[in-house]
Amino acid sequence: MTIEKKNLHTLATLTALGLVLALGASTADAARRAQPQRDRAAGQWTRHTEGQRTENGRQSHGTVANRNGKEASRNVAVQRDAESGTRTRGVTETGFGGKSRSASTVSERTENGVTRSQTATRPNGREVSRDVAATRDPATGTFTKDVTVNGGAPTP
Repeated sequence: MTIEKKNLHTLATLTALGLVLALGASTADAARRAQPQRDRAAGQWTRHTEGQRTENGRQSHGTVANRNGKEASRNVAVQRDAESGTRTRGVTETGFGGKSRSASTVSERTENGVTRSQTATRPNGREVSRDVAATRDPATGTFTKDVTVNGGAPTP
């Protein structure tokens, strides 16, 4: 796997996990509240997530406790500026071992697309960044997406 693919995969995983945990009012979350404990092959764990809307976005906090009583947590804050067309999302996670990582994303609408700048700091302190510029030409129906990834450990 190339550096770009590995870093892209890491950021995509963080983004997907953030979406799952951040949607505290979803029907899936309602089902979780109905069954807060689950048995899995790896053991028993519990999850608690709270979220709320803010004046210009939303925020959520979630914790997971494993069978040994160790906890992991995740905080998400999203702010939107409708006037400028900018959306900022910040995520901070602390794992079961106490190590933290964070990620932030700034998305902005453009005249014919979107730009997105993502930065993630791994538990070892290494920073990874990803910049995306996507445009669409309505006249031709073509779509262009340029992605630049920097940082991360080299892949053998």
